[in-house]
Amino acid sequence: MKLVSILSLAALSFSALAINNSSLEPRHQAAIEAAVKKQCDMKKIALTEIESEATPNRIDQGILDYEYVTVLEGKNQFDQGQFDYYRVTVESYYSDSYDHDARDWGSYSVSSVKCELL
Repeated sequence: MKLVSILSLAALSFSALAINNSSLEPRHQAAIEAAVKKQCDMKKIALTEIESEATPNRIDQGILDYEYVTVLEGKNQFDQGQFDYYRVTVESYYSDSYDHDARDWGSYSVSSVKCELL
């Protein structure tokens, strides 16, 4: 019984991740995925992180924000068994402030999304 509970929790935690192979925080991944779907006009896209670079931006009195450049590979299903592959470059930002929507510390925003058909 314990094994079933552990496997169920593991499955739930893995299904919460929006981007495969990503070490980004789940709220950050969700913001990126939503922006990619909207900006690239894709509904059934599977994203895999290729690389992500974070640049710290020291603001004031110990506040440290980050600018991210994340490169993703996207596989979009446009018809039954038919796929297009994309290289997606996303510029996003982490602000060391309170996110009232998520009721958690730190807010994420996406500033640009660039989709290139491979």
